[in-house]
Amino acid sequence: MIKVQLGGKFTREDDGIFLLKKKLKESGHFSIRYPEGDGIMTDHNGIPLTFDPAKEKKSFYEVELDFMLSIKESDFHIVYNKFAEKIGYIGESSSIEIAYGLVHDKNIVLMHQPLFSDKVPESIKNLISVAVQKEKILVIPLYTYNLTEIDNFVHDYKSYEVKYSLSVTQEMTVLQEVEKLLLSYKNANF
Repeated sequence: MIKVQLGGKFTREDDGIFLLKKKLKESGHFSIRYPEGDGIMTDHNGIPLTFDPAKEKKSFYEVELDFMLSIKESDFHIVYNKFAEKIGYIGESSSIEIAYGLVHDKNIVLMHQPLFSDKVPESIKNLISVAVQKEKILVIPLYTYNLTEIDNFVHDYKSYEVKYSLSVTQEMTVLQEVEKLLLSYKNANF
């Protein structure tokens, strides 16, 4: 089994990330750690969540810490980078999660060429853009694939290993952005 988690913007208007999760699970090749649910469970301060913090007795901060650990431990980090009509959309948190995958030399798959939000730090945007240009980050619309095409993807990329060769300065920059993002979740108390 290939260990993955799905990143991207969760929204009630686009359930594509959950349809992708279902399709990947149906293929039988993937163990998917996140998103936890198969849809949006609740909203907190206007932010859609795939778990209910009240029922599960854990905070968004704790879930995000575990999500980062999942990126570090997974074989692939798959990003459904579409938000409503914005095909390729990568927001601040998704960009930092992708960069964290770069630090740990994780295989990363985007569904579309990246279109960055204005909130994405320039240093992170540059790292991701270079990795896409060098075809180290794969841009493959897995959500459009049928099960046979997913099988072919698994066969072709199962042993695909990547080295991003980030400098120490680049790694430190990414880790500082991860820390800032996680602190913002912790301080928001949700």
